[in-house]
Amino acid sequence: MRDISASINSLAHCALLAEDFLYISDSIGNISYHGKETFRDKYKLNTIVDTESNFKPHNSGTSDVFGQCNPSSNMGTCHLFALTYCWISLRSGQYTKKVMQRLSIWSRWYLVTDVIYARGPIHETFDVLDTAQTEICDLFSDVLSRDHTYPLMICGKNFMRDQSLLLLLILLLIGVPLEHIQNDFGFTVQQIESCPSQNKGESDFLKAILLTDKHWISAVAQYLDESFGGIENYLISGGVSRRAISAIRKMLLQDPQKS
Repeated sequence: MRDISASINSLAHCALLAEDFLYISDSIGNISYHGKETFRDKYKLNTIVDTESNFKPHNSGTSDVFGQCNPSSNMGTCHLFALTYCWISLRSGQYTKKVMQRLSIWSRWYLVTDVIYARGPIHETFDVLDTAQTEICDLFSDVLSRDHTYPLMICGKNFMRDQSLLLLLILLLIGVPLEHIQNDFGFTVQQIESCPSQNKGESDFLKAILLTDKHWISAVAQYLDESFGGIENYLISGGVSRRAISAIRKMLLQDPQKS
């Protein structure tokens, strides 16, 4: 678990972001094992955004809470240990459909993953941005724009792919220079470099991320600029209000009067 705000401020040599507000982590495993003492009391978190779409690892000991949720939906929230727990899946049916369209024969699942890995991290991310715009924009509107959301932790699989994308979108929206985002992402790369891969496809994909980490960030920023007119227009076209965008910036950027 890393304090992104503190990392960016250290790289920028100034109080650019409000510290202790924005964290990133790999998989948190069984939520009930950590409980309130870890997330709420120790780290003072108000919200967890979990990009790991499989609910089962988090369900043990919390069935009464998750019974009120709809894990089949691509995004939603519930209350857990005095926290707001938000799950989000960036690979919806539209994403799968887009991948399937590139296959001549897709009767065997490994062919689907082959197509994903063959496209590499940059173009795979473009597919996610195109097909998960609704989920991403709902997250920004319904969760990230609320003042009671922060401090916030974004977590997910050890692969760090989805939480890194959401973090990148947040940092682009609030105007963090690409240089600082790229340098901070280097710390995430160091973290995922030591993670055990589940199969050769993921291993190759991980190596691609390590080789293109800075290019990935600039490529995403350029894609948003060229395809949507920037991150703000991407969010607005997906239903996020200007008021919500302003609220996110106000909460995450350091108030000059307090610095």
